[in-house]
Amino acid sequence: MTETAKNPRWGDAQRGFITLTLVVGPYGEIAFNAMPTDPEPHGRELYARCLAGEFGEIAPFRFDAASVRAERTQRLHQAQMATAGLADAFVAGLLDDTEAARFKAWAAYQRDLARLDAQPGFPDQIVWPKPPAD
Repeated sequence: MTETAKNPRWGDAQRGFITLTLVVGPYGEIAFNAMPTDPEPHGRELYARCLAGEFGEIAPFRFDAASVRAERTQRLHQAQMATAGLADAFVAGLLDDTEAARFKAWAAYQRDLARLDAQPGFPDQIVWPKPPAD
């Protein structure tokens, strides 16, 4: 089966893997992540070939809006689980000082996540808000 590759791009900011497009015989184009630690020799070989420049220059890592929004959704879910059932208790003044401070910290984190799209340079350059320490 004939296989070629094109469009190598660093897959993360730490340059831990390379995303590329494989063109595989009758199957057409397939997205592939090549890693130096891939358990399969084929993945390690493609990674080395990318580093050697066989498929062209490796483009820099770039966030895409869909990936950033998916990550944000996961983080928002985590924050919502941390405050589940506490909003009414907070409004009613039923939380002690420690609980109220924890609730406010998670609420601020959710607000910052919701404003992620408004960051200058979104989605190419984003700064993820830090979740509160529990």
